[in-house]
Amino acid sequence: MNAKSTLMLGAFAAIAMQLPAHASVVVEDSIVVNAKPEAVWKALREYQREEKAFHKKVVSSTSNSVSLKEEFARLPVVGTMMLSYIEVNKPEENRVDYRLTEKGTLNKFEGSWIIEENKTTGGVTLKLVTEIDSWVPAPFKNHVLRSNTKKGMEKRLEFVKEYAENLSGANKVSADPSKRSG
Repeated sequence: MNAKSTLMLGAFAAIAMQLPAHASVVVEDSIVVNAKPEAVWKALREYQREEKAFHKKVVSSTSNSVSLKEEFARLPVVGTMMLSYIEVNKPEENRVDYRLTEKGTLNKFEGSWIIEENKTTGGVTLKLVTEIDSWVPAPFKNHVLRSNTKKGMEKRLEFVKEYAENLSGANKVSADPSKRSG
C-alpha cells in the first residue's frame, strides 16, 4: 500500500467515525396494575397532562391526541434537550401510540403504551415499548440510550400504576421485580 492509499484510507476512517450511527434501540418494559382497564385509561390521560413530575408541557390537545414538549435533563453526551412529540389515544386497540413531531438530537422516538387485560386476575398488564435513536455518534450510544430509556419507562409505568390503583381503591402492590417484565 502506498502513502496516497494509506492517507485516503485514514481520511475515510475519520469521516466514517463521524457519520451518524443509524441503529435504533427498542426498549420494552411492563408492569402489573391491580385496576380495571378504565382506571388505567384515566391514569394514562392524567399522565399525559402531568407537567411537574415529567418536566413537560401540553402544547395542544384534541379528543384523541395530545401534543407535548418535554425536557430531558442531564443526558450523557448531549446534556439537556427538548423533545416535541404527539401521543394518540387508540382505545379501540387498547393502546396509545407516540412519535416525534420535531427531530433534533433524536431522529427516532416512537412507541406505544399497550393495555392488556388479564381476565383471570381482573387486573391489567401495562406495557411500554419505545424505539429510539440519536444521530449523535458516541461510544456505546445504544447502551446509553437503552439504559436511560429504561429508567424513564420505569418511572412512567410506576406513575400510571399508582394513579390507576388509587382510582380503583386497590391495595398498592410493591415494585416487586417479579411483577415486572421487559
